[in-house]
Amino acid sequence: MKDKFFVITGTFKGVDSNDLKTKIEQAGGKVNSMPSSKTDYVLVGNNPGGAKLKKANKFNLPQFTEAEVLALVETLDG
Repeated sequence: MKDKFFVITGTFKGVDSNDLKTKIEQAGGKVNSMPSSKTDYVLVGNNPGGAKLKKANKFNLPQFTEAEVLALVETLDG
């Protein structure tokens, strides 16, 4: 996770987006507001922003589903 760039879009069951951002940053990752060619992963929850997804698809970025995001949070908590 260290030195990886993330974008968060949508809402997640059981974790607030701000808390998710804090956990990623504490693990050495960086969170950006919009996808770019430097983004490593897009974390996609319920009701994601259309502009963010469009840009993520334009750059062909790996996207984590809500279940994958929640599993990631568990590893960051552990």
